[in-house]
Amino acid sequence: MRRTRPERARGVTLIELVVAIVITGIVLAMTVYFANPVRQSVDLAGRADLTDAADNALQRIGRDVRLALPNSVRVTNVATGQSVTVRINDRGPYIDGRCLDLSTAAFSKIARTSSGVIKVNYEVLRG
Repeated sequence: MRRTRPERARGVTLIELVVAIVITGIVLAMTVYFANPVRQSVDLAGRADLTDAADNALQRIGRDVRLALPNSVRVTNVATGQSVTVRINDRGPYIDGRCLDLSTAAFSKIARTSSGVIKVNYEVLRG
């Protein structure tokens, strides 16, 4: 008599199912664990690009403002005709009726410092 082999059951055993679930859990945990650092790295690169773009824009604006100011002017006292050449280093003054603020040394070359405010003509020498 011949012995017949029992037929193998088709499907998945409980152990195979548990192993599949555990492996799936490990893969998901690794994805969650590594996703945040990867996302932060990508965000950091994006922020660096934006920072560079903003810095370039600010440098360009600063360069344009510096170029818009005349480098030096000749200031002449209308009353005496005395003049002095000064270098412009900032904008201002922000007081109505005034066009220039001179240093004490430059002002003393065209008028007495006790005069305070005087009428002047100015000529831009280099732009």
